[in-house]
Amino acid sequence: APPPEEAGGHVDPATTPAAPAGQLVGGGRWEPWILHHCGVLLEARQRSAEALRADAALSAAALRDLDALLGQLIQHRESRPPHDQGPDEVETNTKLLYDRVHRSLQRTTSEIRMLQQDIEVLCQCCQGGSIPPVYEYVKDEDLQQLAGYGHEQSAHQRE
Repeated sequence: APPPEEAGGHVDPATTPAAPAGQLVGGGRWEPWILHHCGVLLEARQRSAEALRADAALSAAALRDLDALLGQLIQHRESRPPHDQGPDEVETNTKLLYDRVHRSLQRTTSEIRMLQQDIEVLCQCCQGGSIPPVYEYVKDEDLQQLAGYGHEQSAHQRE
């Protein structure tokens, strides 16, 4: 499937239930058009996660091969006379490629984790559940307050 920017990046209005004009959601339930959008987003996130998992698998395989090659290159270099102990261009470029693929795999893994969180929230939403609050950009002071709160709760529970 093409990425959203190539696919138009929007939902087809002909197949999307229309939002009722001026009508608010009442009774603590989601309107059908919200559930539809939720389902479309969920499918898109799942496809993205699948593509990233495939990318991560390829990157992991490449890293294993590059690691094996680096081991061979280092072993070959170390078997040469002592006056010629520096890495050659192939070893240097292989190490640079390994580092780049490794960083890319870390980013991909992080993105998969974030997508998985999105998928979990969207699943809750699509099932008519509430969405847990998002708390981003945690500061050290916030963590200290939370830690203090935990200690206070423990002290209160012991009393």
